[in-house]
Amino acid sequence: MTPTLIGRWQTRVFLWLLVGLPVSVPFLVFGPLPLVVLGYALVLGLGLDVWYDKQQKARWDHDWPVHKQLQAGLIEFGLLVFTLLGCCGCTGVLLAAAPVAAVVVPIHWWSVWWLSFWMTQGPMRVLFPRWRFRGGRVW
Repeated sequence: MTPTLIGRWQTRVFLWLLVGLPVSVPFLVFGPLPLVVLGYALVLGLGLDVWYDKQQKARWDHDWPVHKQLQAGLIEFGLLVFTLLGCCGCTGVLLAAAPVAAVVVPIHWWSVWWLSFWMTQGPMRVLFPRWRFRGGRVW
């Protein structure tokens, strides 16, 4: 599949609703932090999708293979941890306010990301066969 920018955004929001919110429910016992992480990851991801789209168009085949999707997950996780867990001085308050965040944030984010990744590699292709041929657009 060769995703377009609109298709990337639609897929990201769709998976945020379909996977992100339900997976976050058990983590809410730790407070509202999982929803903050989810919201931040959505906004961060929508912004990074612009960069991913430019990277994809620079490739000779204009494709976005699976290894690039895995790299994108690592980049998003790194930026998420860097800002939310206090590696930069401005938002380090989250870690000081909730030391459990150092454990909950990575587990929660990787749970959401891994299930979303799995959904794009299998069930989305079966449940939405035209999704692959419409540049990732869901609706």
